[in-house]
Amino acid sequence: MKVVERLQAAGLVAPAVAGAIQLHGQALSALGREAEFAWWVPGRIEVLGKHTDYAGGRVLNCATDLGLVVLAAPNTVGRVRVISSGRRSELPLGEAVAAQTGSETYIATVVRRLARHFPSLETGVDISIAANLPAAAGMSSSSAFITGLHLAIVAVNRLAARTPYRNTITSQEDLVQYLGCHENGAAFRALSGDHGVGTAGGSQDHAAVVLSLAGRLNDWSFNPFHRLASVAWPAALRLAVVVSGVAAEKTAAAQAHFNRVSGRAQGALSAWNQASGRQDASLGAALARVGADTLLAGIADADLNRRAAQFIAETRDIVPGAVAALDSGDLGGFAALVARSQQLAERHLENQISETTALVRLAQEHQAVAASAFGAGFGGAVWAAFTSERGPEDWLAAYRTRFPEHRAAASLHLIHPGPGATALHGD
Repeated sequence: MKVVERLQAAGLVAPAVAGAIQLHGQALSALGREAEFAWWVPGRIEVLGKHTDYAGGRVLNCATDLGLVVLAAPNTVGRVRVISSGRRSELPLGEAVAAQTGSETYIATVVRRLARHFPSLETGVDISIAANLPAAAGMSSSSAFITGLHLAIVAVNRLAARTPYRNTITSQEDLVQYLGCHENGAAFRALSGDHGVGTAGGSQDHAAVVLSLAGRLNDWSFNPFHRLASVAWPAALRLAVVVSGVAAEKTAAAQAHFNRVSGRAQGALSAWNQASGRQDASLGAALARVGADTLLAGIADADLNRRAAQFIAETRDIVPGAVAALDSGDLGGFAALVARSQQLAERHLENQISETTALVRLAQEHQAVAASAFGAGFGGAVWAAFTSERGPEDWLAAYRTRFPEHRAAASLHLIHPGPGATALHGD
């Protein structure tokens, strides 16, 4: 099957297919020779379920139809050589590879973990990546990058056909969780952890990147991880994203802010376990066992209580309520839940900045049905749903007028929820 046919069969709409084909050509030219393997790897939009995955909650998200084309071929020098965004990186293929800076942090993290966990890793890999997914915009460009690197190194080394890998990564769900551990450094089953890339996040990004269904939103539970349902994105709504122009870099200065948000969730759990004498593994596990009122009553610290209340609202009310509203065509109910989620992000998560808050308000002023910031926060982007054709363009224009310093960096993207990572050849 040709590349274009695989993209179409996966469910990408025509403009996205054309974009992916262009990326394929760019990646092939940069690689300079035929690729043995190739994938389409999308970004993601977190529709609802802000900072809930790593605490055992629920998330509603989808893949974007913007993403990466990743090409891979073996080399004979026993090294991982990556060409991405015009930058060339070369690292040794081994568990002793040191942490780097920028994109090389992600490359080193994936190489180090795979080499340590699967010592049969011995074939060097040349990887070429071309992307139309905005970087540091909250659409999981870093998780897509990690996923592409993992797929390339595993495929070239035929790890999936070998017993140690096959006995540990037994399903796509396992792969999602293992990819999350690449990033946050956690152990996966018997496979030891390390410092990852330095962010204490979860695996909702990787779930969307790997397992999304075209045209649909994913309803995930992370207690334990599995898909609860999927729901169609309404055909009457245009899904638009405006990138604020304020970078949301997980490995830069914002990392401490991001980790504070996740740390408050862990702090709330610790406070609950200490007060109750229990050993619940996550806030989600505690919520399922004792309910919201009891859980909140056991967290005395006001700041940690606010964080737990945000988690409970997203997991118990907002995500399931939004799925039911979309399934029944109740756009008003959906909009109310989105507004509540955004309010909780501003007041309880405290991860919004003036630009993302203004983007939500401006979308509402331009007749958006619903709008919300998403991703790690402290920059990034906002999604909005419109019924009018001019709404998204007017929204971007209003934002550029409000924040002229971001005029050049701000951008608009019209998204059709897309499929997860798709092999284009060599599978």
